[in-house]
Amino acid sequence: MTAVPRRGAAQVNAPGAWKAGYEGHGVKVAVLATGVDANHPDLADRIAGGEDFFGSAGTHDAFRAQ
Repeated sequence: MTAVPRRGAAQVNAPGAWKAGYEGHGVKVAVLATGVDANHPDLADRIAGGEDFFGSAGTHDAFRAQ
């Protein structure tokens, strides 16, 4: 698998880490987000758990202008 740099990867200097030999083997990652599609093929069997810190009971964006 070859990493494909995107804007976010550049913002955290991921290409620099990759060049230094860091590839993420054995690394656990936490994602804090407004929602996630737990059924997405890239995430299947990879989500350890979840927590709703705001009591929203959903993944809609309550702050986005309609």
